[in-house]
Amino acid sequence: MKRVLGTIALLISCAGVVTGSELRETIERYDADHRAVSHIYSVCPSGRAGGSRRFGGCFEEPSAARLARSRSFYHEWLGRLKDLDFDKLSQEGKIDYLLLDNRLHRELRQLDLEATRLEETGPFTPFSGTILGLADARRRMDPLDAAKAAAAVTALSAQVAGVRKQVQEKHEGQAAAIRAAREVEKLRTVLRNWFEFYDGYDPLFTWWVEAPFKDTDKALQDYATFLREHVAGVQPDQLVGDPIGREALLSELESEMIQIGRAHV
Repeated sequence: MKRVLGTIALLISCAGVVTGSELRETIERYDADHRAVSHIYSVCPSGRAGGSRRFGGCFEEPSAARLARSRSFYHEWLGRLKDLDFDKLSQEGKIDYLLLDNRLHRELRQLDLEATRLEETGPFTPFSGTILGLADARRRMDPLDAAKAAAAVTALSAQVAGVRKQVQEKHEGQAAAIRAAREVEKLRTVLRNWFEFYDGYDPLFTWWVEAPFKDTDKALQDYATFLREHVAGVQPDQLVGDPIGREALLSELESEMIQIGRAHV
């Protein structure tokens, strides 16, 4: 929602460009490029039977590859802004410049915060690399070896069982367990989308992978439930918030151009 509001703010500024902001085309180009990059790593539940519907919509793939690509994208656009002569812009152009600059820096801070969250949940999801690797190979349209894919998915089920046992012995905190459960649910959706992309279209793939996929999908579902209900102690219908933390609050205040000392937060 905040990103949508940010885009709306930029477009509102663009509305005044009818009178002459030089950055109208620049902002429209940024918006188009941003949507294109985001689409690459956008994950949407397919809606087929058994899929995870907890998110109620699309989400961005929880991968280091996406963070790196997004970070590169925002830095590239900051470079484009710096190439402009701010002093020579009209008043409308200067407003658009500052809004876009603020937007880009906020996005970079959000990526840093997300990277920290992924590091925190990493010990709960050591199998994420396998799932994200399968998804990345599909994106690149790499040739698929059905037998090897089946072996990888079968190994996933064992990995999930192993890490579940480790977590049960460590007695992790509630906040960490809740965040980890959400990450597991996202990874489950990523794996399901990968499977459904090939399932039925490639009969050999279905023959090899269908059974191990069902086992792994169930293991991921049970693991997310275990983290949420048994480790975190959250009931199935209980709503639980996730505090954004001090750094995220400071980032949002800065993006709203609210000046406040870090010592006061």
